[in-house]
Amino acid sequence: MKKLKKKVKTKLSTFLGNSGLIQNHSALVSGVSLFLMAILAAIAYLNQIIELFFGVVVLDFIVCVSIYFYFKDVYPQLALWSGSLRAIYSILLLMIVIVNLGDWQSFDDSFTLLLGFFGLHLWVQAWIFFKLKTLKYLMSGLLFISGAGYIFDSLLIAFLWTSISPVAEYTFLGEMVMTFWFLVIAFKSD
Repeated sequence: MKKLKKKVKTKLSTFLGNSGLIQNHSALVSGVSLFLMAILAAIAYLNQIIELFFGVVVLDFIVCVSIYFYFKDVYPQLALWSGSLRAIYSILLLMIVIVNLGDWQSFDDSFTLLLGFFGLHLWVQAWIFFKLKTLKYLMSGLLFISGAGYIFDSLLIAFLWTSISPVAEYTFLGEMVMTFWFLVIAFKSD
């Protein structure tokens, strides 16, 4: 089994060049997918079109894989945690989209609750960015605040303290900065 793994890794490295190339491609895929997802999710949410969230789910799966591949050489366990949490979030999002087709209010409540789980993914991403040398305090701080906002809003909804999500609509800034960070890194020359 070890020989097979080594052979596959060698073939993959030969095909793709080096890990820097894999990282640049992963950063580009992450950045573009996050950007497209932000546009699609905004259109879907503002127009209350649940069906558009199928596209968000597909883009989310692409992001979870590309984030894993981007960070796996530097922080393999954190990359796995981050990618896995985002994949689980994507599966749960797919489930609530399917279950709540045609019922926007139920979808919105379920989605807000699910964003609390997404906040955990953002906290792992914040930890990864904290360990990086570039923009570590800015990126990790914004992602941590974004994650906390999503978790806070989920708790408000879960305990019926409010029916609106007042915090997350402002804390998404960390995700937007991460999107542009991936795009800048993708085009950065070594």
